[in-house]
Amino acid sequence: MKSLSWALILSALIIGGVELAYRSTGGYPSIQPGWTATELAWMVDRPTSTNTIYVVGDSRIGWGFSPEDFDDELKRIDPEHRHWRSVNAGFAASGLTPLVRFVVDRKSEVPGILVVGYSPAAVYHFKTAPESRSAPTRQEFIDEKLGMFVAKYLYTFSWGWRHLCRHFTESAGGPEKQIAKWYNRIEYRGGFTSASLQWTDGRPVNVSLYQLTYYERILDEIIENLPAAESARDRLVEVLKDAQEKGWQVILLRYPVHEKMRAIESRLSKSLTMERIASEVGCSALDYVSTPRIELTSADTSHLSSWSARVVSRQIADDILPYLSPTRD
Repeated sequence: MKSLSWALILSALIIGGVELAYRSTGGYPSIQPGWTATELAWMVDRPTSTNTIYVVGDSRIGWGFSPEDFDDELKRIDPEHRHWRSVNAGFAASGLTPLVRFVVDRKSEVPGILVVGYSPAAVYHFKTAPESRSAPTRQEFIDEKLGMFVAKYLYTFSWGWRHLCRHFTESAGGPEKQIAKWYNRIEYRGGFTSASLQWTDGRPVNVSLYQLTYYERILDEIIENLPAAESARDRLVEVLKDAQEKGWQVILLRYPVHEKMRAIESRLSKSLTMERIASEVGCSALDYVSTPRIELTSADTSHLSSWSARVVSRQIADDILPYLSPTRD
């Protein structure tokens, strides 16, 4: 018993020492600023009814759509739709085309309604998407939740030894360049998330300036490579048409952003707009950027605050109702 106690003490000292050294040399936690791939797969896999609305997009959806508020509002305004459920299928920094394919492929037997959150970055810039995988078990889902929680407090928890060794080797060569990293993921009641940025030396990030600068660079790149962007548009159109052929109802959606972000994204060529995609797909579109009808607050000029996320989710329920039948099963 005494040897076990000493082993635990020694392990705690080693873990604490490595953690302290890692933090003091600019180490950061392994935080996903939204759902992880396992969490997303779990939530997409759970519904078994075609009376399901999958709201798909990058972090503007992940941070900005509350399924609970949407479902409650839908039932309030029309009790006939009480059996409908929605899913927040937002995935941070995800390419929209592979993300749509991910959802459609996983629900091939029970196609529902696909509400596709358009943003210039998601369509024309972001490339990542959750990899196709087998259905996660409940235990895997719980483990993922616990892992994200622990990683907020124990920065070294989710990193392998290879990352830690590389970090210490690089930091031994001198001060590292300070970069902005995600340090905390917040999960809200209602089924959506947000996250917080800070520099690796611990200083807070001016998130509004950071996002505006970041998206200014993205828009510059899209504008400079118009043929590549138009090819990306065509791939998304093809995937959405394929979803329609498989029985999905497709609706495009553009989330509200701060007026400064609207000014940046208004530079986009008309051949790349949501309206152009909706026209080619032959589907409806809800635009909260060009026609802002509700007073909202932005967390960082690109994402909504948690309060505004709830407000706009209820507004979407009001606006989407005419496209729904009481039941599709």
